[in-house]
Amino acid sequence: MHSEVQHAIQQMVETKQPIPPAEMSLMRKDGSRITVYSSHAVVSVPGQATELFCFDMDISERKQMASLLQARMRISEFASTHTYDELLQKTLDEAEALTGGQVSFAHFLDEDQKTIKLQMWSSNTLEFMCQAKGKGEHFPVDQAGVWADCIATRQPLIHNDYPNLAHRKGLPKGHANIQRELVVPVLRNDLIVMIMGIGNKPTDFDQQDIETISQLANLAWDIVQRKQAEDALKTSERKYRLLHESMIDGFVSVNMEGNFLDCNEIYRDMLGYSEAELSQLKYEDITPEKWTTFEADIVKNQIIKRGYSDVYEKEYKKKNGTIFPVELHTVLLRDEAGNPAGMWAIVRDISERKLIENSLRASELKFRTLAENIPSVIYQCRNDSRYTLLYLNNAIEDLTGYPPKAFLEDGLTFFDLYHPDDVPGDCVQSTAQSDANQSAFHLTYRIRHKSGEWRWVDEWGAGVLNDQGVIQYLEGILIDITERKQVEEALRESNELFSLFMLHSPIYAFIKSVTASESRVLQASDNYQDMLGVSGVDMIGKTMQELFPA
Repeated sequence: MHSEVQHAIQQMVETKQPIPPAEMSLMRKDGSRITVYSSHAVVSVPGQATELFCFDMDISERKQMASLLQARMRISEFASTHTYDELLQKTLDEAEALTGGQVSFAHFLDEDQKTIKLQMWSSNTLEFMCQAKGKGEHFPVDQAGVWADCIATRQPLIHNDYPNLAHRKGLPKGHANIQRELVVPVLRNDLIVMIMGIGNKPTDFDQQDIETISQLANLAWDIVQRKQAEDALKTSERKYRLLHESMIDGFVSVNMEGNFLDCNEIYRDMLGYSEAELSQLKYEDITPEKWTTFEADIVKNQIIKRGYSDVYEKEYKKKNGTIFPVELHTVLLRDEAGNPAGMWAIVRDISERKLIENSLRASELKFRTLAENIPSVIYQCRNDSRYTLLYLNNAIEDLTGYPPKAFLEDGLTFFDLYHPDDVPGDCVQSTAQSDANQSAFHLTYRIRHKSGEWRWVDEWGAGVLNDQGVIQYLEGILIDITERKQVEEALRESNELFSLFMLHSPIYAFIKSVTASESRVLQASDNYQDMLGVSGVDMIGKTMQELFPA
């Protein structure tokens, strides 16, 4: 950074104006870095050299806390869609990024407190630092290296001069060389359940590193416990929770008395409070009173009892008094003794979703009201071998004599009612053609009424595609055209009778159109052949002048 600093100093000397305040890094005597907020002033006294003043405020702890919070958020979000082995590796990667370590591990300790299970290493450890094997293997505590001393002391330990430790046991073949190490035990119910270690930080590990690794280790263990419990639940229920856990908008933590300890900017903006204002409140202060009993039951029977809650909904009250719906997933924080120390939650404003849900309900109600009052049959079915029905309006009973329940619950399908001359034939073939072209289709066929009579049906439908472009459902409308068919049949019979009459009429009659200007033959019997020498067919369209010239 030397050239940048020199340029900034030269700029201030030349312009007599300070450069804008900003964050920057300084280097301690031991080589470690410290983050400061640096501001400047330029003082010019006539006759004297210009003086530059620099004011550096140490914000390392604040930056470390912010970085730790962001890491926790990333870990929590990552956990929703990954296995707990992947979660542990993600936690170790985040630990290395926060502390500057280059090698790290997380191992489990059995309930007997005598057996260690090799569980996971960080990405950097596996790729660049260590070729030691053994994931999933168990071995006794007394065979472990000096890092396992934290089991006996039940406290975090630091070895900042590992190579010169008199009692170290050496490293397994292929293990990374260790210069410094920090190891933290995770306790639950007075038992050590997990050990997290990190090594080879460029500078000495300190108390801040212990706090960072302890928080990440405890968070990782709580999430591992939660995920192990989730694995026993039904797949659909697990997917539902994971889906909502991934929708992270706001983050907040409170102590067991409900006082706000920390929150992110999204959470503050959601409520309209400043950080200082929230620090004077409890979460009950922003919750409408009608939710008090409900949420107290969640805390008692879910969060305290098993360490986390299901995703649940409630309401918040903004600073301006506006009430809005939210969705929460809350996790218990424990102290080193395993006692409840606080809670953190991921909070999502679901106002927009609620509006959409209400709109969809209203839209569905309108559709169903319309569908149930249309005299034609409206349907939706699967695109399977028997077109299993998913929806039918009440008009189906007028068409078939069977209520919707017979099709939707009792297993009756249209295949059971098709006329044998219509299926398999035009019906199936036309539908298959629709599937191939992904287009609408039109079918005309007969269907048997419950009374035994045959009804003629016009069907108009279309395929509904899924995301892969494959027809998943068929939707359409059935129109009873029996009366129209009967009229068409009567007309056909009448035309046939009329044609027979004209063909065999004993009289030499013709039917003509009489107008003011001309008369043309519309129909004539073939008997005119005998009288005029012209057949009835040849007479059609000719005028009287043409048939009887002057």
